[in-house]
Amino acid sequence: MKKQALSLAAAATSSILLLQAQQMADAFLVNNPLQMHSSSTTTNRSMASPDGPAGSFFHKVPNDDDDVDDKEIDGGEGETGANVLDSLSDLSNSVTDSDAAKTDCFDDAVSKLIRQRRKKPLASQPSTINGVPTQGFGKSKAVSGKKKNGKVKPFVAIGPTGVIPPEPINDPSRPQVDDQGYTLYTNEETGEKSRVFEALVDYPCVFTMKIVGANEGTFVADMLAVVADATESELSDITHSTKFMGKWTSLTVQAPVQSSEMLYTLYEKVDLDPRVKFKF
Repeated sequence: MKKQALSLAAAATSSILLLQAQQMADAFLVNNPLQMHSSSTTTNRSMASPDGPAGSFFHKVPNDDDDVDDKEIDGGEGETGANVLDSLSDLSNSVTDSDAAKTDCFDDAVSKLIRQRRKKPLASQPSTINGVPTQGFGKSKAVSGKKKNGKVKPFVAIGPTGVIPPEPINDPSRPQVDDQGYTLYTNEETGEKSRVFEALVDYPCVFTMKIVGANEGTFVADMLAVVADATESELSDITHSTKFMGKWTSLTVQAPVQSSEMLYTLYEKVDLDPRVKFKF
């Protein structure tokens, strides 16, 4: 009984001391409101995460008691507002120079393509083999109704006789080309050599040409303009059809050509466009 009495007395004493301490603290805070605000603010700041989002999704808002260096406001250590403006000016100039360089490269490429298209075509040169002219090129001959001596002697190819047959005259696997790089065709009766489009196509005619190229930009319109320019025709006179196959475009044109030279020139100009994959 004596121990219980002592315990109760100690508990009562502790309760009285706590109550007195709380009353003293309340009285102190009432008399010092600024200290109470500072204490709560400090407590809240110490509890907040320094890396958490504050005030904005993009920038952290500094605390009121954070020290902000004047150098940071001016643009970093050792930099002033004038230095920052100079840096921005240099960056702007470098970007402008880079854009100007790209524009110059594009202009040079376009100018080169235009010069190539305006250059005299290779097809305008006469056909030669080792410097010796062949039948000629681009010259239509008047054919009379009468044949010389009334007979045409057949052309006999010179080659080995016997068991081994002679090689075909116009062998597609072994084409013969002239000095200008054009494939030649040999007349099997007369042995006369001439370029393929000169020997096998009658002029004037409407020549069907198929162009396959990249399916990008204004490829079809550009090719039609090239055909009209090469054939000296109006754009509206060029009949065409298109077919799109994924990243490729197949363009079929009906080109009105007046001579074999014009036809070869057309192929040359079409081949200048880097978007063209092949043509036939």
